[in-house]
Amino acid sequence: MDLWGAANSTLVYESTGLPEASRAIGSWMIRGGQDIEYCGESQNIQYCFGCFGIRNKKFCILNKQYGEEEYWLLVDDIKSKMMLDGEYGEFVPMAASPLPYNDSNAQQEYPLTKDAVFARGLNWREEKDTGVDLTKLDVLRVHDLPDDSADAPEDILKKVIVCEETGRPFRLTEYELSFYKKRKLPLPRVHPDVRIDALLMQRHPYRLWDDVCKKCAKVMKSAYDPSRNFTVYCEDCYQKEVV
Repeated sequence: MDLWGAANSTLVYESTGLPEASRAIGSWMIRGGQDIEYCGESQNIQYCFGCFGIRNKKFCILNKQYGEEEYWLLVDDIKSKMMLDGEYGEFVPMAASPLPYNDSNAQQEYPLTKDAVFARGLNWREEKDTGVDLTKLDVLRVHDLPDDSADAPEDILKKVIVCEETGRPFRLTEYELSFYKKRKLPLPRVHPDVRIDALLMQRHPYRLWDDVCKKCAKVMKSAYDPSRNFTVYCEDCYQKEVV
């Protein structure tokens, strides 16, 4: 339950990226593990709690080795305290993330403003100068790009294009250029990161809205924001209308 990205795993809860794991809680990127809780980036571990970056270990707490009997006594104390604090069974708090919120996939899936991120006690990455000395590079400004990708100069792959939105430099790959030419698409004017963010923002957000069927007025949940005024039917009316 509440699992993202696993293969050949069983009895996993509040975890992500667990191939070949079983009986795991609140863990991430475990490549082969059993009876593990709140562990990350580890391989072939068993009976471990709160460990990170370990391999072929058993009965460890915070990367420290214990005897089996002592391990269970300490884990019982830790879990009892976590239960009293309402922490046990939850994933690791976002405040413990090593990544700034807007530098992770979270910003793409659940976009927040800078103030909203700080209000949650999370980190935010400020835009900084890339430190790239453009005077030492063969730069191609956006206004110098040809309107038709077929007219791109032969040496364009050796040039650096400066994003018109962020000022960050980027290059085209040979595959990209071939793709644009084959499909008669214009050359990109903005950095790949900007393009990816713009693309992902066009997806439906991971949430539901309260709405009513436009045909029978039945109250329902919809994946479409009511403010966008789509014609949305309940399942019964949809089936009658389409099928």
